[in-house]
Amino acid sequence: MLAQFRYDMAATPDDPDMRWLVEDLKKVSPDFRRWIEQPSMESYARGLSSLLADDAQFRFAHEMLTVDEHRHLKMIVYFQQSQ
Repeated sequence: MLAQFRYDMAATPDDPDMRWLVEDLKKVSPDFRRWIEQPSMESYARGLSSLLADDAQFRFAHEMLTVDEHRHLKMIVYFQQSQ
């Protein structure tokens, strides 16, 4: 999630609302302050996720697609992995 947040920040570097949000989150969360100041090593565009529901675990791969003309528009496609 932090990798996606960093990606969104990079896509809108001059957005005053985004800068305000980051500063506000730094004030209220020592963890966020520490995480946001560390270099990013995550990949935001693809990965694996798990969901626990009713004692079952579902695994998904995901791929994020971005619209070139409108960088703020994203579609995340989830593919269920076989058990």
